[in-house]
Amino acid sequence: MPSIKEFRLRIRSLQNTRKITSAMKLVASSKLKRAQGARLKSATWIRRVDGLCGRLLSAPGVSHPLAAVRPERRVRVVVLSSDRGLCGNFNHRVLREAQAVCEAKAAAGAELEIVAVGRRALAFFRKGPWADRTVAGPDLAKAKVNAVAGELRRAAVADFASGRIDALYLVGNECESALVQRPVSRRLLPTDLGPDAPAGGVDGTAKGAEARTEYVMEPSPARLLDAMLPLRLHAQLLRALFESLVGEHGARMAAMDSATRNSGDLIDRLTLMANRARQSAITTELTEIVSGAEALKG
Repeated sequence: MPSIKEFRLRIRSLQNTRKITSAMKLVASSKLKRAQGARLKSATWIRRVDGLCGRLLSAPGVSHPLAAVRPERRVRVVVLSSDRGLCGNFNHRVLREAQAVCEAKAAAGAELEIVAVGRRALAFFRKGPWADRTVAGPDLAKAKVNAVAGELRRAAVADFASGRIDALYLVGNECESALVQRPVSRRLLPTDLGPDAPAGGVDGTAKGAEARTEYVMEPSPARLLDAMLPLRLHAQLLRALFESLVGEHGARMAAMDSATRNSGDLIDRLTLMANRARQSAITTELTEIVSGAEALKG
């Protein structure tokens, strides 16, 4: 059994660890609230952009170069991860999903280009079979979310219009709640109605007669799409980035909360063992004293 001094050293180390994990939990909780607030503020705008683009694309005879479906010979995959660890299996799940998407596209004969947003994704793909086709995306730690979405959007629109890429996929985490995330992959280019852009009213919620209403548009739907489809792509990227940030902070908060509770349990267990060792040492000393006293009497 370890000595009492060793027990005390281990308990002191765990107490320091508990202070660190507790502080990290509070920091993650604060960042989570800010990220949730930013996501909530942008949700209405994103939904309205999706709904308007759905209305425009559903108009008869309307087409656009960003909606042109081509054989997927060159595919770009944007992977969203975190820069740091200590967030449970947040990165593991999204990287596993991204790997599955890349393997499926490679098996279909596509030439891949991977844009890793987050150091964990960059480190993962730089060690794999697509190391020479992996580039670092914008740094979320140094730029605002809107700027990162704008940089990704401008590059994707320019490369898709020039034919450098034939499709754009995005892989990230989607939040079912603050503490529950699931990895998702979506095709962003060529654009289509998809599940997120119902052909309803401006806010994407109209049903029945409103969904069948024909609008008179000025300028033409084609010219509106020139401005709206890049904006819709920006909105989709913005939503995915906010979802990833909320998921990261939620996962880190849960991981640090679990680590704090586990540290407390270990401290209690080691304290009990240290007390038993101290009592055993005291009992041994008393026994030796009594034995020595009896020996002197004899």
